[in-house]
Amino acid sequence: MLLNWLVGAFDSVGRGKIKVFSLKVALSHMCAGKLVDKLRYVFTQISDSSGCLIRSRFIDYLKDLLALPTAVFEGPSFGYNDTACRSCFDNRTQINVNDFLNALMADPGPQCLMWLPILNKMAHVENVFHPVQCEGCHRESFMGFRYKCQRCYNYQLCQDCFWRGRTSGNHGNDHEMKEYTTYKSPAKQIGHALKKSLKCVPKSNAHVPQFPNTPEKKLDLSYIINLPFEEILELLKPPTPVPVRNGYHESSIVTSQSPDVLSIDSGNSPQSPSKLTESLNSMCIDDEHRLIARYAARLAADTKDAVSTIMMLTFISLTKFGSRDSNSTFNQDFIRHL
Repeated sequence: MLLNWLVGAFDSVGRGKIKVFSLKVALSHMCAGKLVDKLRYVFTQISDSSGCLIRSRFIDYLKDLLALPTAVFEGPSFGYNDTACRSCFDNRTQINVNDFLNALMADPGPQCLMWLPILNKMAHVENVFHPVQCEGCHRESFMGFRYKCQRCYNYQLCQDCFWRGRTSGNHGNDHEMKEYTTYKSPAKQIGHALKKSLKCVPKSNAHVPQFPNTPEKKLDLSYIINLPFEEILELLKPPTPVPVRNGYHESSIVTSQSPDVLSIDSGNSPQSPSKLTESLNSMCIDDEHRLIARYAARLAADTKDAVSTIMMLTFISLTKFGSRDSNSTFNQDFIRHL
């Protein structure tokens, strides 16, 4: 569905191709994440080596970005026109990343991009639960945005009713509404009001963060582009899930076929203490003792390996919790015995 929609949005003439830049713009703005991070990435695609905006590239960016609302029949309000670029920037020749962020994240921002912060917030509020009744559709609770009238007492609407202009009672569409992306219980609201009256609530920093004007390094994807198509498909495949047995991943369990264990048990190829300690430290610390106990129980079934199991556990305890001086007489004798 996503592929068909992107083709319909960027390939109106039916050539069967989409520009790489158009795909970057669409996916970067529709993915989850902070708007400031998305815009910083876009700026690396439309700026020169000195970190200044290329106006022709910015026009191409606006055309591709505004093709998204046009694809959902919002072209008359948010489609591209010749005044879109001038509404974002004046005739300044040099625009750095901070100027770019301040212009596109301003409140209110450019008319053609008023939908962009709403689209970004929708991904964060689609799972926010509001346990209040909507006065438009009379639902007991809803999810998403919540709108509260600033004139009518305790009059709240869900996002579906507000966007459709559905009202009830004495409420009208000309009333001022406040948008909420979270829900606070009445007790928390009273506590917040008391803290605010006592000036205990810190002031929120709603300004756009500032970044160095030095150009950021662009992503190098040449190692992916030059690969054969079959290898690209292999890279895109999800990782194979590791089988779990009795609450432990099989890959993390030390088995009798482990190289380090074989060298200890057989005695043919002695393992150096540093390499053994490094191999053991690579295991998860939280599960290490349980894994060692499982391995000890497995070897304890064989009387022949019971002594070597006890010696190995003693050596692990010494290296982790005992003396770490490898030159001590006891450690040297113990290692030689192993």
